[in-house]
Amino acid sequence: MERLAASGSPPVYHGQESSGDAIGSGVRSLITQEDLRESFGELPRLFALLQEFGGEGDDVIEVVTYGISLSAGATTIGVDGRLVGRWRNAESAARRLGAHLVWLG
Repeated sequence: MERLAASGSPPVYHGQESSGDAIGSGVRSLITQEDLRESFGELPRLFALLQEFGGEGDDVIEVVTYGISLSAGATTIGVDGRLVGRWRNAESAARRLGAHLVWLG
């Protein structure tokens, strides 16, 4: 193997690894999930609503809307970007639209 010569510039340190609950990957963060919960209540959660179409063995499952759930309620937007809805929660949106709720992430 060849030996690589040092550049002469001092090393650049980008932080320490996180403790596991900090936001970010591999970088120490000043804001933890607990900090966010204290400030905003529950953390936002992304979801999708799926509906089944077709009949007898031809069932097709499609995503009809994506949404975000916050402590104040849920908001959905259709996959085409036109259908927007405000709901009490994600479960309420699924029930009213006759869809299956799938949490993302």
